Amino acid sequence: MICSVISSEGEIKLHTSNDAQRDHQREHMKRVGTDIKRILVVEDYEDVRHMLKILLESEHFRVLEAGSGAEALKLIRRERPDAILMDLALPGFDGFETIRRIRQIDGFQTTPIIVLTAYTGQSVSDTAFHAGTTYFMGKPVDFDQLEELLEQILSDGNRGIPKYSRPPAQRAMMRNEVPVSHLRPEVRRGLN
Repeated sequence: MICSVISSEGEIKLHTSNDAQRDHQREHMKRVGTDIKRILVVEDYEDVRHMLKILLESEHFRVLEAGSGAEALKLIRRERPDAILMDLALPGFDGFETIRRIRQIDGFQTTPIIVLTAYTGQSVSDTAFHAGTTYFMGKPVDFDQLEELLEQILSDGNRGIPKYSRPPAQRAMMRNEVPVSHLRPEVRRGLN
């Protein structure tokens, strides 16, 4: 086993790699609550889904995967995810229609849906918000921002409601909010 020396408030502690992993998981659980949150990734490109799965699992989320809107709807009814990451360009019916159908499922009217797309024009984001998305982020996705946003909106007692003082809520476009002028164009808060 690999060991590392970590200084914490003047103390030197010896941790195995397993200890460090457990410490990281405990810290994550403090931030998002005690139960493991389920994230559904809806993306037609398998390599992108796989990359998001690896990154999200490294932050101790349980990841569900769908390659189409139809597959996503089946998983949603069966697994009841806590948040959904949605691409817009999907085979069959597109991401806009998938979002509309998700919002019609009992219990999913306020579930956070984060659109991750390469299409970042104003008309695309307006259509996504009109369909019912909660957040809109352009690709390439800054994973640190995405992970912070997920932690923020999934923290206990705060499901789907961002804490506006935190940076991700200021960087992501969100339904019913006025955009801040200094935001990067690919990650904005939305208008309604």
